[in-house]
Amino acid sequence: MATSLLLTQTNVFAQLSASAYRVLGQRDLRQNGLNMVQGLELNAPAAIALDTRNGQFRIYISDTGNHRVLAWQDGRLYQNGDPPALILGQSGRQKSLPMGIGSKGFNGPAGLAVNPSTGDLYVADSANSRVLRFPDPFANPTRVEPDAVFGQPDFNRTASGTTNALLNKPRYVAFDSAGNLWVADSGNHRVLRFPAAVLAATATPAEADLVIGQKDFTSAAANGGSTVSASGLDTPAALTFDVQRNLYISDFNNSRYSDLLHRSYRTLLLLPFGGKVISRREEYHHSHRRQQSQRQPVLPSITAGTCWWLFRPTTVSWFSARQHL
Repeated sequence: MATSLLLTQTNVFAQLSASAYRVLGQRDLRQNGLNMVQGLELNAPAAIALDTRNGQFRIYISDTGNHRVLAWQDGRLYQNGDPPALILGQSGRQKSLPMGIGSKGFNGPAGLAVNPSTGDLYVADSANSRVLRFPDPFANPTRVEPDAVFGQPDFNRTASGTTNALLNKPRYVAFDSAGNLWVADSGNHRVLRFPAAVLAATATPAEADLVIGQKDFTSAAANGGSTVSASGLDTPAALTFDVQRNLYISDFNNSRYSDLLHRSYRTLLLLPFGGKVISRREEYHHSHRRQQSQRQPVLPSITAGTCWWLFRPTTVSWFSARQHL
C-alpha cells in the first residue's frame, strides 16, 4: 500500500499522513484482537458510511463478522477505545450471533449508505438477500430495528430471487444526488435503482425501476449470459458516484487488471447518469500503468469528504489529511 495518497476537493490538494493517529474497533493502534471482553472490537468490518449533513460527522461501520452495525455520533471527538454510541442489529455490545434481534436482525451486513436528505441508514444485509432501512438512527437512539425492507416481501422472508423486487446477496448500496438508492445485487450480477419516490412511499415490496448488467429484471447470468462486454457484470461488489453524477461499479469477478488494483476492486465501468454503460477499461488500464511507479490506484468508493478510510481485517484507522495550497 502506498504511504502517501493525493486527493482533490474544491481545488485544494490534500496529502495523507503516513501513519494513522486514531482507531475504531480496538483499544489502541497496537491491538488487533477479535471480540475481546469490552464488546467494542470489530470482526471483519466491510464498509463505512458518513453522515455529514448540517456539519455533523457521524460514523457508521458494518461489523460484518459480528452481524451488527456500530455508530459513533461525532468522528471529530472520539478517542482510541471509545465504545460506539449505538449498536444496530444486536441487543447488546457482547452479542454477535446472526439475527441477533430476530427477523429484523442481520446476517452478514455489508455495504452502508446514508440518505443525504433524511439521514436514514440503508444496510445491505447480504446473506439475507435484502436491504434494511433504519430511520435516522441518532434521531431514534432507542430504536434498534429497521422500519423497511427492500429485496424481500417482508421481514420474515430471506430467499433470494430475480425480479425487480427481489435481491440475491447484495453487497453494496449507494445514493445518487437525486436521492435514488442503487444496490449492487451481486448474486444476480446486476445493479438496481430504487427511485426516491419508492423510498418515500415504502410500498411492500418496493420495486426497482432500472437495471444495469442484465437485459431485463428476470435475467441473472454473469455477463448477461454472454462473453465479457461493456454492458455485462460478474458479481458487482461496490459502487459510488462522483460529483458529475457518474456511476462507478466494481466488477469483481471479471478480475481485470488485478495487478494494478487492490484485490477487492478490479475493473471499472463508467455510467453517465441516465445514459448507457461505457467501457473505460482500456483508458483506465493505460493511465494507471503510467502512474503505477508513483502510487497505487484507489477507487472513489473508499473516499469520504477530506478523509480516506483504509481497511485492516479487524481495525478501521483514520489517516489525517494535510492540506497543501
